[in-house]
Amino acid sequence: MPLYEYRCEDCEHRFEVLQAVGADGRDLLCPCCGERHLSRLLSSFATGGDAGREAALPLTGCCRGTPT
Repeated sequence: MPLYEYRCEDCEHRFEVLQAVGADGRDLLCPCCGERHLSRLLSSFATGGDAGREAALPLTGCCRGTPT
């Protein structure tokens, strides 16, 4: 299953979701504010090699990019 990245239009929180190919994300809620106004983002991916530490860091924080 692919990993999709979403952004909440209300609080701007970004998060990732494992979804089946073709899933539209209509049933998703923002894990930060609970709203349904989400946009799927175009994300890059790695196939191997030396991309550096930043490429492997998970998305963290909640609401407007503040760290937890």
